[in-house]
Amino acid sequence: MKILLKHNILQELRESRSIPKEILSKKLGISVSDYEKYENEDIEVDIGFAEKVAGIYKRNWSVFLLDNLQKAKIPRDNRTTENQSPTLHEKTAEAIEDANYIYEFVQGLESHTGLKIPKFEDIEDLNAEELAERIRSISGISIEEQEKFESTSKAFKIWRNFIERKGIFVSQYPLNPEDKIRAFSIGDHDRAVIVVNSSDEFSNRIFSLFHELCHILRKTSGICDLHNSQSQDVEVFCNQFAASFLAPSSIVKSYINSIGADQINSGLEYHSRNLAKKLRVSQLAIYRRFTTLGVINDRQYSEIHNRYLMDYFERRNVRQSDEGSTGGPNPYLIKKQRNGVAFSNTVFAAFNAGEISAIEASKALGVKANKFEDYRSITA
Repeated sequence: MKILLKHNILQELRESRSIPKEILSKKLGISVSDYEKYENEDIEVDIGFAEKVAGIYKRNWSVFLLDNLQKAKIPRDNRTTENQSPTLHEKTAEAIEDANYIYEFVQGLESHTGLKIPKFEDIEDLNAEELAERIRSISGISIEEQEKFESTSKAFKIWRNFIERKGIFVSQYPLNPEDKIRAFSIGDHDRAVIVVNSSDEFSNRIFSLFHELCHILRKTSGICDLHNSQSQDVEVFCNQFAASFLAPSSIVKSYINSIGADQINSGLEYHSRNLAKKLRVSQLAIYRRFTTLGVINDRQYSEIHNRYLMDYFERRNVRQSDEGSTGGPNPYLIKKQRNGVAFSNTVFAAFNAGEISAIEASKALGVKANKFEDYRSITA
């Protein structure tokens, strides 16, 4: 059977996912020049080839029967200029693909009830500290409970669960180190997806979670490197929000008063590490709070931040991804991390309610229907 591969649909699919032509041609086993022919004119192809092309975007071949395609969300690039690049590497592009798939799939599902976060109009005039206090009160998690978190991995799961209860889907994906991306988010008034880097330490994932939550609250979702700046741009605001949420001023001030600002400054590494361990957050988040509360100045923080990021990217370049080699993590665990717990539960709820078929659920999760229970039993 032959079908007409519409060049405009093919082009829109690729652009909606920000996938370089080089990656697509590699996946299809053809040259870049041959691939470009399909984007320049409508060409009849075997249905098998159409299915292969559509499958890259997790679509059915029938997408090529459409006259035009609804545009997917493309995260805006919030990275600093030196970290931006004309194309994204394959792992990062794939993560954006999958996040868009989640974003599109839940549209119209009765089992997805939308976002349960404050309206933008109600929080747009709040500064980062005020917004953090507002969301912290909504979380229902006290400082005393936070201090009792067993580990940063447990802390991450608790904070992720809070964000997912607000209707936001959270995915963990090994983003390519060369892209200098710490996390990204896609969102609108009723749907949102956060992707954090599964190659990061849990303390860094926690910070990324709340940095991206701030973007969603303020309707500025995009790709982030969590840079530092003396300006008041959106990234700086989101950094301030995340640090304020995770290390509220009351607890940090109490620590400063009990030790003394001069003493902390003379033993900055020890005290930042000590307080970070107490709150199960990144050390850099504590440095941010010490700056805000006057223990160190902006110049000192900027030096610490730049050194921290340099060390961070060096460590991540040599760190193995979650896919590892022989004897690596359970493949269902990797799938569940990438799909996210909330999205997995949403798919199963829709399937159990008869809203979607087993085939649709299997396609959405990337798991065969006869393996649903194996997948469901995995804790991510």
